Amino acid sequence: MLTGEIPPKLGSGILYNLQELYFLNNQLFGQILVALSNLSQLTLLDLSLNNLTCDVPTDLRKLNKLEILYLHNNFLISDSSLRFLTALTNCSLLKKLHLGSNLFKGRLPVSIDTLIQSLYYFNLLDNRITGEPPEEIGILSSLVRLTFLSNMSGEIPTTIGKFVLSQTLDLGMNKLEGPIPRNMEMMAHLGLLSLKRYLISGSIPSSLGNLSQLRYLDLSHNPNLKNHSHRPHALLSADATRFII
Repeated sequence: MLTGEIPPKLGSGILYNLQELYFLNNQLFGQILVALSNLSQLTLLDLSLNNLTCDVPTDLRKLNKLEILYLHNNFLISDSSLRFLTALTNCSLLKKLHLGSNLFKGRLPVSIDTLIQSLYYFNLLDNRITGEPPEEIGILSSLVRLTFLSNMSGEIPTTIGKFVLSQTLDLGMNKLEGPIPRNMEMMAHLGLLSLKRYLISGSIPSSLGNLSQLRYLDLSHNPNLKNHSHRPHALLSADATRFII
């Protein structure tokens, strides 16, 4: 197991051709070196499960071949504008972005609409993200898995239905309110949907019954949701193996 700070020499020209860098599950502390942005051939950077602190350097935008970035389970922070997310829009090949279990705070930037068109995995669980999820998030239509367990408020964007390839949508334990968007029926590949511990109101849309791939549905702890105490007629046609309502 490695301990200490990330060695500064990693950003030197000696490792110019390095394509994958794994530092997961160690005892590294300190900041993410800006010099890592010099590793221009990197396609994968995994710094997860460490004790890293400070901001995520915006210079990571220089890693324009990056496809996978794992920073989860650290103590990383951000300014309230989450500038590093905007910076990552320059990484046009990014496919998987895991930022869960950190200390990120603030509102998701509007620039998320250009956050990597090829992104198919985006995880922000267990952070301090607040405010309403921007409508522009719907442009990330290639997402297969989206997880936001945080402190967001407002309504679920109607553009969520544009995630037509999504297999997992976990928005539980937020402060979102209002009705479940009816256009979720467009998410034909959805296998897991969690909206637990919300402030959802209204009825469960009958259109959810058209989700033939749905296997897990959790709408628990939504006291304002009609018919929340039993499986409603709207879902009788769904073939889910586990309902928690």
